[in-house]
Amino acid sequence: MEIVLVRHGEPEFSAQQGSARVKATHMPGWIAGYDASSVTGEPDCHAILADTRRTFVMSSPLPRALASLQAINLTPDRIVDDLREAPLPVFNLPFLRLSPQAWLVLFRLCWFTGALAGPESKKQTMQRAEKMARALIAHAQQYDRVLSMGHGVINRLISRELEKAGWVKRERTGNGYWSSVTFTTAGHDTPAA
Repeated sequence: MEIVLVRHGEPEFSAQQGSARVKATHMPGWIAGYDASSVTGEPDCHAILADTRRTFVMSSPLPRALASLQAINLTPDRIVDDLREAPLPVFNLPFLRLSPQAWLVLFRLCWFTGALAGPESKKQTMQRAEKMARALIAHAQQYDRVLSMGHGVINRLISRELEKAGWVKRERTGNGYWSSVTFTTAGHDTPAA
């Protein structure tokens, strides 16, 4: 059995926005644009995704995840809200202007430390990741191979839950766009034929 967690491609919105400094009050609109964005560029993950004949495909409902699957000619068998990215808390620091990427890092650090919960606390997101890991395992037991198109933070949290459940990380291609991590059950280095 095999579970492959893939991070979506680069969103068009972030590629077009550049690094102009903005106030925190502009970030809810920036995040909404990012969440509504398709993807740009060519996927570089074809080797991991090459054999999809017996793969059950699950996806986040966000456009960047669905567009990423379309870019690699896959259609999701199931769209799952629990695969959406961990939402960011947004707060205002008057008179401070940062690049959107700097704001995102700051917001995420506040979320990770528990300083701010935003629309979903870290604990709630971790519970969602645990639930999603159980669902991925159940689908892998049924279909042998599952591909999940998701997002950076939620994929890392799901990875932790899979490892806790005894799954072994076989291959990891990084943390950036189009990165993936492949898990197998203990004692199985390759997917079943």
